[in-house]
Amino acid sequence: MIFKKSISVSPIKTGFDPVLFAGKLEDGIPIIADLGFDAIELSIKDPNEKIIKDTIKTASNYGLAISTIATGQSYYNDHISLSDLNEGRRKSCISRMAANIDLASSLKAVIIIGGIRGAGYDSQKSDLPRFMENFKKSLNEIIPYAEKKNVVLLLEPINRYETMLINDVTQALNLIDEIKSENLKILLDTYHMNIEERSIEESFRKAKGCIKYIHLADSNRLAPGWGHINFKSIVSTLNEIGYEGFIGFEILPKPSDHEAAVQTKDFFDLFLRESKDH
Repeated sequence: MIFKKSISVSPIKTGFDPVLFAGKLEDGIPIIADLGFDAIELSIKDPNEKIIKDTIKTASNYGLAISTIATGQSYYNDHISLSDLNEGRRKSCISRMAANIDLASSLKAVIIIGGIRGAGYDSQKSDLPRFMENFKKSLNEIIPYAEKKNVVLLLEPINRYETMLINDVTQALNLIDEIKSENLKILLDTYHMNIEERSIEESFRKAKGCIKYIHLADSNRLAPGWGHINFKSIVSTLNEIGYEGFIGFEILPKPSDHEAAVQTKDFFDLFLRESKDH
């Protein structure tokens, strides 16, 4: 099968932990390119910030594409979300997403709907119906613009300790089926799946045909190979379902950004050998 590799980075320092070289991409991009990655996944707060344009230019100079726009910093840094119970903040998030869609369109990238959904771990469970109502409302507002711009939005199931909304594959697929847009697909992340799914492999099979991007991270959110997830079995399953596309690595920068990137590269080399063997 054909896979390309991308790694999650941030142009700015952020409270969102699983990104590499946050605030120091001038050092990180040459390392990532030298390690043979095909692209970077940009974790950003505001797509209109000048540093975003500078980062894209630097990445291009080193032959790196932008595979994905990750949007969670809008929630973690600016505290706006697609499910926000405050209408003003929800509308601000809609505007932010429109700008993200414009950026993704210009880069031929996809957009992750992860943390930006809101309803974080400190939210009141009694408010869950309202959060869900607002989240669906927001999706129905932004999807027509994504369709117009030919941009795919990726709904990512996130574990219950980070959000109350859409924690597992079944919930994500049910919502995608309800929204009924070819521009809303799924992103599966092995770190979250290890917490929420009864079987990671069966969940990949269940989502077959709807998966447009994958995050590989180990059970402790470190680089693959530094936890206990059985990636050999996952490789076999990806080949079984015929997945082709980007493999993204959204991992903690431990023990350091550079060491995490090197481990990811070494893992991916093994990943490719296992893929060819199958």
